[in-house]
Amino acid sequence: MNLIYYKAEKGNFGDDLNPFLWDKLIPDFLNKNNDVNFIGIGSILIDRFLDENKKNLIFGSGTRDFLYKPDSKYNLDVRFVRGPLSAKVLGNNSKFITDSAYCLALENQIMTSLKNMKKEYEVSFMPYFRHMNLVNWSLIEKVTGIHIIYPVGDVNFILEEIAKSKKIIASAMHGAIIADVLRVPWRRVFMGEVYGESLLTSEFKWTDWLLSIGVTQINKITIPIYSSYSSNLAVKKTQQICNTLKIIKYFKSNSKHGFSMSNDLIYDNILDQLNEQIHLINNRDLI
Repeated sequence: MNLIYYKAEKGNFGDDLNPFLWDKLIPDFLNKNNDVNFIGIGSILIDRFLDENKKNLIFGSGTRDFLYKPDSKYNLDVRFVRGPLSAKVLGNNSKFITDSAYCLALENQIMTSLKNMKKEYEVSFMPYFRHMNLVNWSLIEKVTGIHIIYPVGDVNFILEEIAKSKKIIASAMHGAIIADVLRVPWRRVFMGEVYGESLLTSEFKWTDWLLSIGVTQINKITIPIYSSYSSNLAVKKTQQICNTLKIIKYFKSNSKHGFSMSNDLIYDNILDQLNEQIHLINNRDLI
């Protein structure tokens, strides 16, 4: 199969979980059938990532809003999608389980290592990758004492950083997802629209995932920041300073309460379903 996922120029943790994870859980799967595209982690059920000349095997991906309807020209083999909203968009009684990043919990060696990590950080924050240049994150870390986990770089290192945290705050959805996988309480931050991530898309993605894990209410933090990519260096610097001060002000007074985590019974049921789907991939002809 051909692994299909979004490749950010400087990397993005959620998307980069794909090559890290699937080669471990589905050994040599890239060599099995080049007429099949494997579409796993990410909000990539859109035309850009679908191929009308191949079978598109959907394994836990999500749509980005209610407006998208896949064209009948695409050959979709939907094993499951991220959540009930994506299932509703696809129709045809599409099955949902949850975001397929939860398959990390099926990799016993990695999970054992991560769960044995010593907790070093009281609270960590993982920003959305498109917010990286809009805020002075190192200053926030120094002033607030909240550890910053950058969503770019080595996936295994980022996993360890999450595992070493007692609590996770995240505007990056997969920061919260992997925290839930590792049973680390998490809290969402919404910082406003940014290029490639409208309010509709952000709310749709998060709600889709949250409904799949049975979490109907969360204490979301909203910190609207400047997100325009101005070419004027003075404007960019001023906006970055303002954004940084806003986040510092909020985190200094509101970072200790309101954390969530999925129910253990739901979590175990999700893992049973995912394990079955991995077994089917590894033990049947995909053509």
